[in-house]
Amino acid sequence: MFRRLLPAAVAACVLAILPILVSRHLPLLDAPAHESRLVALRDILVLGRGSPFYDFTGFFLPNIAFDIVGIGLVGPFGPETAGQIFFGLTLLLTVTGVWVLNRISIGRWSMTPLASTLFLYNLISILGFFSYAFGLALAPWALAGWKLLEGRHPAARASFSALACVILLFCHVFDFGIYAVAMGGFVVTDVIARRLTLSGAVLAIASLAPALALFGMMPHADGLHAAFQNGILQAKLFGLLKSMTCGSMTGDAAFMAGALLFATLLIVASRRGLAPGFALGLAGLAALYVVLPEKLATGSYVDERMPIAFALFLLAGLDIRLSKSRVSIALLCLIAAMAMAKQTAIAVLWRSFDPVIDNMSAALAALPAGAVILQAECEPASGDVLAIYEERQPSLTHVAAMAAFQDSRFIPATWAIAGQHTVRVSDGFQDYYELQNSFGSSTCSATGYRSELARIETLAAGRAATNGAAPPTYFLLIRPDAHDPLQDRAALLASGPAFALYRVK
Repeated sequence: MFRRLLPAAVAACVLAILPILVSRHLPLLDAPAHESRLVALRDILVLGRGSPFYDFTGFFLPNIAFDIVGIGLVGPFGPETAGQIFFGLTLLLTVTGVWVLNRISIGRWSMTPLASTLFLYNLISILGFFSYAFGLALAPWALAGWKLLEGRHPAARASFSALACVILLFCHVFDFGIYAVAMGGFVVTDVIARRLTLSGAVLAIASLAPALALFGMMPHADGLHAAFQNGILQAKLFGLLKSMTCGSMTGDAAFMAGALLFATLLIVASRRGLAPGFALGLAGLAALYVVLPEKLATGSYVDERMPIAFALFLLAGLDIRLSKSRVSIALLCLIAAMAMAKQTAIAVLWRSFDPVIDNMSAALAALPAGAVILQAECEPASGDVLAIYEERQPSLTHVAAMAAFQDSRFIPATWAIAGQHTVRVSDGFQDYYELQNSFGSSTCSATGYRSELARIETLAAGRAATNGAAPPTYFLLIRPDAHDPLQDRAALLASGPAFALYRVK
């Protein structure tokens, strides 16, 4: 059976990384910011020459998978290729992990979990949440290891689980939580079915303790305040749909068609069910989606991380036997065609973004070493369905970070949050960082641009008066409504369909 399904698995893996293979850039929201951080880490930790803009704060954080793996890739491949390799590896680990967990859970190889290809490109992936996505890819492998050790000494099984929990915690705390919920479902089911003794269950639960203790000792970002949306039912339903988007209308249409065809396939299957233990885990993940807020501390899209985890865990647990009818074969072919259509649509869309990103990054790369680049972005109207696509076509919020790929220019909009990232802005540039963070999340009017420019000019003048000189300072407008909204206030250096770059006087 494995040899018969291997070509389908290889095809699913090729489709998974197709958009990465055909495009020059990863047009994922946070990707350039994460990639530029690798350069600072390399300069500080590997080359020992330090960074002019950042200080290293340590790896003792629940969000470091990309930093750890990426620092080994950035030297030989460069920051952007390191991001592409890491994201491609994440996708491949996801597809194969779901497939292997399903094999161990139902006792045979099945084509069903390969439908995970339909779910790989989603809101969380296009946001560029690298470390979380990598941990989510490792979670099925960790659960497969747990199930493989069934029948072994409970202490050995608990030791494996404790190690898996720690690794997943350092990927992202939510990855640890997802594993804990899923593993808890297996444990309770096994105790009820008397496949696991009470002492074995206690050891299994105790395996969570080392990761919990480590998390308790880790620094946390800005407390634990949470923000819930008004109209919780509507917000959750809309969030469920939004969590599945890949940023392409055509791709999302193919996904919806593929998901409906897959549901139809389950109906016509000769046998369908869930492997033991999966029902409780799925119920736990669904409950997390309902109770989690959209924002928690400095995190956003908190609840919308759960639906994809639910879908992947469901696919890993499905025990399906398909009838050898023409209908089943036709449905399988159509599902494969929808997966191919989705991935092709994303690949074509991403490739169309290359000239836009090239144009913007080339303008920024021409700026002198030591430059400081602040920015303002005009975001589409909030709550508009079309806005979900418009602001991701392409995502430009962190493209300026590509100018920092040599760690020779400072981009204050790049993430450096205490308790969340491995670097902090050095004291000499903290004022620029704080000023950037004080700007509104969206600026679209000429009045707004002028107000923010005035604050930049005031800061630059103050630094010049104090230090005798200020670093060359620039103001990047992303998707400005007007062609040249600062024409009488600053010198326009470069512009394109989606940006305008000014030198601050």
